[in-house]
Amino acid sequence: MSIGKMMRDRQVVSCSGDQSAVDAIKLMKEKNVGCVLVTEGQKPAGIVTDRDVALRFWGEDEQARKNLKAKDLMTKPVHTISEDAGVHELVKAFSESKSRRVLVTNNAGASVGILSTDDVLPLLADEISELSKALAPSKTKLAG
Repeated sequence: MSIGKMMRDRQVVSCSGDQSAVDAIKLMKEKNVGCVLVTEGQKPAGIVTDRDVALRFWGEDEQARKNLKAKDLMTKPVHTISEDAGVHELVKAFSESKSRRVLVTNNAGASVGILSTDDVLPLLADEISELSKALAPSKTKLAG
């Protein structure tokens, strides 16, 4: 099954790199999300995560925080995967990119969602559960 079919939430919250860091953080709070896609024009430039806020925003003194832009907080590059990819490819993308979030795109290259490792773990648990059912010994008795 493709990850596009498995995605429950197709919301991509974004802001421009020139928006203030405070605005990006407020947007995360308003939309109740753990990250904001940072764009330059129509292209993804980076991603601001709750971890970036903790380390890069709160790691600065109060005066410096007032001047920070979203692009100052963002992690780059943005790692992407097609919505047509399977779970195996998604897990591989997380592993190879060493990233906790991956931007999901459609065939036209437009952003359709963001998946995190937290989103994938329940999917993998379901897959393993189904596999264990298939491998479980049959309860029917053999005639003998």
